[in-house]
Amino acid sequence: MIMTKLTKIKLWLSAIVLLSACIGGYVYYQMQQKTILKIGVYAGSSWDVPNGNDYKVIDTAIKRFEKLHPSVKVVYESGISKADYSTWLTDQIVAGKQPDVFIVPEDDFNLLSSTGALSNLDSSISTSFYDSIFYNSSYQAGEYNHSHYALPFESNPTMMCINIDLLEKEGISIPKSGWTVDDFYNICKQVTKDTDGDGVIDQYGCVGYTWQQAVAAYGAKLFNETGSKAYFDSEKVKKHWD
Repeated sequence: MIMTKLTKIKLWLSAIVLLSACIGGYVYYQMQQKTILKIGVYAGSSWDVPNGNDYKVIDTAIKRFEKLHPSVKVVYESGISKADYSTWLTDQIVAGKQPDVFIVPEDDFNLLSSTGALSNLDSSISTSFYDSIFYNSSYQAGEYNHSHYALPFESNPTMMCINIDLLEKEGISIPKSGWTVDDFYNICKQVTKDTDGDGVIDQYGCVGYTWQQAVAAYGAKLFNETGSKAYFDSEKVKKHWD
């Protein structure tokens, strides 16, 4: 059968149209397929405080993120307790199924950073936001070997509250900004006393003040940045015991 030149042209055009349709369909299909972003979180509070809305913050953040990035779907496994989370995360990493973004347990940070389980965030941080949006100490907690591998998700600042009535009763001036550890100890000594004369101290200068907070007050550190060296015998640490 002899094919005319016109027939050949028609066949080629049909083939091109069909191929274009197939390619277009494939591209459209790929565009409709969302990228899955898996995150790792645990249920409950980081400070073991009862919380009836375990995932409210996460769900709100996911909703905002997906609105900004329609081609991405964020998923997570719910029901993992804080106590079981570290083991769960380790199992995921060993199996090569670790989440794309996940909460890093405080005690596991150095290990995960040193073994390559975490990505270096320095380049992303320098172009994405200003570090001033975080508390400085919280921000620095995500640093390992002078590079950042984690960012704060939650921060729980420690504050000291002053019993103004008690200080006024004892004739002690309210501390001004910039007061020192020595000022604090002097106030405690003045306030601590036996008020009813029965030989038993019943008024104290402070409560809930831990040795870790005392070390921090003197600007001392217990470990170096990598956790490989301890400073328990340093002069700054020793001073808080005096």
